[in-house]
Amino acid sequence: MDSNGQDVTNELSFMLLEAHAHVHLDDPVLSFRMHKNTPDDILKATLETLRLGTGIPHIINDEAIVPSMMSRGVSLRDARNYADIGCQENVTDPNTCGADTNGRTNAGWFNLVKPIEFALYDGIDKLSGKQSGPNTGDPRNFLSMDEVFDAVKKQLEFAVHVNCIYNNVYDWTFANWHPLPVLDLLHPGPRQKGIDYENGGCKYNWTGAIGVGLGTAADSLAAIEWLVYDRKEISMEQLLEALDNNW
Repeated sequence: MDSNGQDVTNELSFMLLEAHAHVHLDDPVLSFRMHKNTPDDILKATLETLRLGTGIPHIINDEAIVPSMMSRGVSLRDARNYADIGCQENVTDPNTCGADTNGRTNAGWFNLVKPIEFALYDGIDKLSGKQSGPNTGDPRNFLSMDEVFDAVKKQLEFAVHVNCIYNNVYDWTFANWHPLPVLDLLHPGPRQKGIDYENGGCKYNWTGAIGVGLGTAADSLAAIEWLVYDRKEISMEQLLEALDNNW
């Protein structure tokens, strides 16, 4: 999709997929942006490539990404010109639309499973034995999966809050002690404003954490719901005992 919302599938799109089929590597990453007007032939070619088993290309949904970027203040034109960089981080692309971005997308490797553990132990970290999260109650007294979800959400919100504090300190430190003059030359905003790249000189400035263990978190919650509340095959007490003894 270009800045006008038009599909820009071309011969090179197919050549890139064919090249990946020949080398069959899982790195470097190749991404495929899909939208409601994506032609069937390139979509079919993408799915055939995905069947090779390398997990490539990543399929990115423009219909979700563009509105989400606009909700954060990105213009429609710039949002349509986003790029999927690094592993899977989506940022506005300064090389195609002139919108310079400081999008630090690795602001903490965020363990999504830990809040579940905290919820099962009332905020206590099993590794250190210390109270590391808020008190959310004894899970033995949770009568439904909704109460488990509520506890996990509170633990997750607290962890995100702590991560934000850390990243605010990080951003302040880099803004005041670690300027990047080379990047200032490469981005329009810092050049025009005379403000460093790390000090808010770009048009768009944001950070985002990398969620780790999403699949494990989903499987863990599904197992709790299925075994403890739906099937009632084990009690919460038995689940905690199994966790304490490493199964």
